[in-house]
Amino acid sequence: TAMADALAATRAGLADVLQALGPAHAPLLGVGIGLPGLVALDGRLIFAPNLGWRDVDFAAPLARHLKVPVRAENDTKAAALGEHLFGASRNVSDFVYITGRSGIGGGLYMMGELYRGPHGLAGEIGHMKIAAGGRRCGCGAQGCFEAYVSEHAILAQLLEQGRHCGNIEAVAEAARGGDGAVLRVLEEAGRHLGLGLANIINLLAPQRIVLGGSLAVLAPFLLPAATAALEANALAAIRHDVEIVLSPLGDQAVAIGGVALALQNFLADPPLRLASRHAH
Repeated sequence: TAMADALAATRAGLADVLQALGPAHAPLLGVGIGLPGLVALDGRLIFAPNLGWRDVDFAAPLARHLKVPVRAENDTKAAALGEHLFGASRNVSDFVYITGRSGIGGGLYMMGELYRGPHGLAGEIGHMKIAAGGRRCGCGAQGCFEAYVSEHAILAQLLEQGRHCGNIEAVAEAARGGDGAVLRVLEEAGRHLGLGLANIINLLAPQRIVLGGSLAVLAPFLLPAATAALEANALAAIRHDVEIVLSPLGDQAVAIGGVALALQNFLADPPLRLASRHAH
């Protein structure tokens, strides 16, 4: 199955990393994994609409194999934690991290910690509705934020305009070259992005919003229209205090988030973890 293949690839990747570090590396104390979907507090993947996975425990078999704690989390929540520990938001206690690739993910860092909600599922920014009866989303509903501003959505809208771009980097290259059809699609996506950002700002009043993934790659072409829509729809008194920034973590955001998860998990109980290692 695809899940078994993904698990095997993860095990092989970890083995390659440990081998590359050589025999002198420090003992492995933990692993963090970012998964693209709804991840419960216990680490189970409830639903990944863009993978078609439901009710999968990815961490447990890996932990049994590695004999160390493995912490699984939604990929964007992990990236938000990485953004706080290793990115540009180390001294920011309230920010919203939004990233785009196949879908749109959200991480709510509130009052000094990652907000997960009572079941671990909070922060599904990609599925807030911004167009009643609008475009169909991978989750099955219509009018979702990610149906307008994700990489998948932008590539699909370009195909409708007769433009085939393989990935978001190709879209950015075409936009830099002045392709009118691409620029029009990105302007429309930017307007939807701005509306979504206004909703987030009005609801949460964060200190900053951090854009990552495809949103950061396309920022030069999305932000002019996004800023206009944001200013028109956000409450001025709240908007005034919100900074919009690009994540410096790039495509490494989720991997760095995995490191942040493992580190946080270890720091929560280091004596027990170390004692357990030495006992073996």
